[in-house]
Amino acid sequence: MLRPSFLVLILFTSCNFQKSDTGLYIQLIEEYVRQDSIHLIGKINHTLLPYAHYEIELIDGHISPPPSPSITKSFFNEVVFRKHVNENSQKDTFFMSLCDTEFLKSQVIESSKRETPLSIADWARKNEGKVAEDEFIFFSFYTPLFNCDSSQVYLQYDYQNGTYGEGNGAIFEKKNKKWRLVKRIVNWMT
Repeated sequence: MLRPSFLVLILFTSCNFQKSDTGLYIQLIEEYVRQDSIHLIGKINHTLLPYAHYEIELIDGHISPPPSPSITKSFFNEVVFRKHVNENSQKDTFFMSLCDTEFLKSQVIESSKRETPLSIADWARKNEGKVAEDEFIFFSFYTPLFNCDSSQVYLQYDYQNGTYGEGNGAIFEKKNKKWRLVKRIVNWMT
């Protein structure tokens, strides 16, 4: 499996994230597709997958684990997410404000209410799966999640190759109107 090799600088002129504006996150995904050439490895799901929100439950004083992910669903809780993206890091502070927590939750809930087509570039569609010999190799991206001031974005994809699968994420930060990869996150593997 080709591991993400984000060497990405993405330029955008828009500073504010609009819920109805899918152009920004489609550009983020296209840049990832281009940098890692995943369109050559397998098919790309042409619809952004929604997250499924779940509430935290305490069982014997411990936080219950999330439901298991599936090919078409990634379960999400904003509090668990913040812990996950900041673990193993002493200086990273991603999505840490109360505003970020509430905004994450609202984006996740909103993502499950609508289907978002992923209209990838013509160059990607023309070359999809050319290297892959197996038609069951595919990538699915989830709706990107932004912090309150749109200076950070979390991007997640799932990769399926027959019975093997994995889910990975990345955090980009916007500085001087440029998006830069600042952290890769492994979410799950089968």
